[in-house]
Amino acid sequence: MTAERHLPLDDRIRTASELLKRARIFFDVWWLYEGQATRSGILDAMNEYPDYFTFDSHAHFVAHIVHMAMLYEGGGDTTNLRALRKELGARLDAKAVASLDQLFAKAHQTEKKVRILRNNVFAHRSARITYDDVFKMAKLTPGQLRELTEASRDTVNIFLETIGQANLEFHPYPEKQLVRMLKDIDHMRIQNEGIEIRKTAMPDQGLCPLWGTQAQLEGKIGDFIIADSPRAGGRFSITGSAETTAKNLSPPERAIVTFWMVKQHSLGVECPSIDSYNIEAIRMYPKPQSLNARNSYCATSKGEANCLGRCLNYTCKIIGRLRIRYSRPKYSPGPVHWCRLKSRR
Repeated sequence: MTAERHLPLDDRIRTASELLKRARIFFDVWWLYEGQATRSGILDAMNEYPDYFTFDSHAHFVAHIVHMAMLYEGGGDTTNLRALRKELGARLDAKAVASLDQLFAKAHQTEKKVRILRNNVFAHRSARITYDDVFKMAKLTPGQLRELTEASRDTVNIFLETIGQANLEFHPYPEKQLVRMLKDIDHMRIQNEGIEIRKTAMPDQGLCPLWGTQAQLEGKIGDFIIADSPRAGGRFSITGSAETTAKNLSPPERAIVTFWMVKQHSLGVECPSIDSYNIEAIRMYPKPQSLNARNSYCATSKGEANCLGRCLNYTCKIIGRLRIRYSRPKYSPGPVHWCRLKSRR
């Protein structure tokens, strides 16, 4: 194929951006399944459908490797990062060229290992070396794969800036939705098997895992601590990792999490559950000035109110209709802004 018959350069840069975005999603989902920090908390749910989750984990790993190899392998007749850099040529300023030199050097060793896997066990199966030996030869670690996606993102963003396009950002939404699905499976398992909350050596009365105030501690289900806290509006569960994170939340951040739980209780959710994904997503958004007894959020702007709405939309399975009030300067009371929040399925 000649250069004249290539797709437009801007289109190919956007294609590379999309390939990288998908590669990072595949990595995040695979590492959620396999990572030491997360696997123990979801293993019971995965064991409800062991064959599916075994192959799903493998499929996401293969997809990640193939997509990353695609971005670094091939010549001028394929969409890959080196070919795109060459075509951008004189459009890159000196600072961009220096940054790209560093990024390609940083990625070099890892992308070579990725291509070893792609070429010997995934896109093709070597007739000369065993499956296990290929992995031993590549010596790839999850940390190296994550760093490669981040270096590649920085590379793609230089390309995007050069053609006047918005930067690529990685978002954990598919990973968070998988966590929700696994939690739903685990709750169904508990209900179907009639499993009762396991009483532990916890005292009947203790401190609320979120606020540190007085609460009834009921026991555990897996990694979840079950507490009954008046401040939270009733019973809720929180993972051990989320409890650790919660200790570092500011009072406004705790207020948002508590507001979410109170709203869940009002909609009939018996025991809302909090994990570190909920908390980290909430921390990404502007914090409220106040949260009053009427369950309205007082923000400084309509945009800030919308941010909270989007945050709750992503982190809540059921939320319903939320009244968000945003205020102008004190001498001028602001109007009421209604934000319709729909479940993300």
